[in-house]
Amino acid sequence: MSTKKQQRPQNRSSEMKKLVEEWRQSGQGQEPFSISKGISPKTFNYWVRKIRREESTPGGFVPVGVPKQLDLRHSTGGVFARLRLADGVELCFEEEVSSVYLRSLLGW
Repeated sequence: MSTKKQQRPQNRSSEMKKLVEEWRQSGQGQEPFSISKGISPKTFNYWVRKIRREESTPGGFVPVGVPKQLDLRHSTGGVFARLRLADGVELCFEEEVSSVYLRSLLGW
């Protein structure tokens, strides 16, 4: 039987949110960071995904209207839309894409 004291779910969630934020600021990969904190990489990855889902749920996608007569491809070098993520990754689309496709692309 394990002597490790079980944490309340709310405390665990709060602790993991702090660790995920610390990881984001660290510049390290998930695996080295989690190992350095004594957490299994698999468990840490679970929490990273869970927290990302929680963060993306409240805001979700917001519809953006573009006037029909405005063709953005001419003014943006052939790019219809750009999506810049918090980690600096930028996605460029040459044409309109569905939110379903975008969610699948982002793993949401």
